[in-house]
Amino acid sequence: MTRSGPRKKVDATYLAGRLTQARAYLEAARQAVILAEPGQSANPIISQIVLTTIAYGDCLTAKRARVINQQDHAAAPKLLREVLRALPERKR
Repeated sequence: MTRSGPRKKVDATYLAGRLTQARAYLEAARQAVILAEPGQSANPIISQIVLTTIAYGDCLTAKRARVINQQDHAAAPKLLREVLRALPERKR
């Protein structure tokens, strides 16, 4: 048996909730950019962007294969490549 990584099977209802979360993270990032003061740390904004990316990635894999990446976010590109079969290979 080949290990496929930290994946979790999800049902059809998962997508709607995760899409709502992804949109909320995106809106939070946009609001943080608007409210940011010059010289302020961008780390909180970047954190929101990362959460947005993870959530949208989950949406894509949940919709296409009813599976999501769980815990190991570094493995997310591999799962996306496998599910979408359209992403370029990682450059070394």
